Amino acid sequence: MAKLTHAFSSEAGVIHKEHEDLLHYLAELDRALDHLQPGEPVSPDADAFGQVFLYGRLLASGLPEHFLREEQELLDTVAEVSPELREIAREMKREHESLCVRVSDFCRALGDVQYAENRPAALEGVHALGKQLTRELGRHIALEEQELSGFL
Repeated sequence: MAKLTHAFSSEAGVIHKEHEDLLHYLAELDRALDHLQPGEPVSPDADAFGQVFLYGRLLASGLPEHFLREEQELLDTVAEVSPELREIAREMKREHESLCVRVSDFCRALGDVQYAENRPAALEGVHALGKQLTRELGRHIALEEQELSGFL
């Protein structure tokens, strides 16, 4: 059985705080996406696009490191506690891979907007990918917090 040390508890607290920060970023990203007005004939709100870009880059730069730390410091340890937690940890790791791909796709779509021949369509794609990302990552964090509540 896994030995849950003070260092483990401390790291779990850091991961929980990162979850709170990520949820804040997702809420801000979601709000900014709502202001893009995809499909409208007017130019997108520059401030909203800047916010979408900022939070997309924050996720792209911070999420892989968060996932790695979470896997090494939390999931690998709780996986030793029981078969059920082992399966939860395995599923969370699979989702991490998928979410990193989603963040990468979203950031690529953001970068492509400036070169798009059909800018409204490109913004619609950014909007759709962003909304999907905020839903999926938010659901993932909520599930981790719920399933690992005794550890976080």
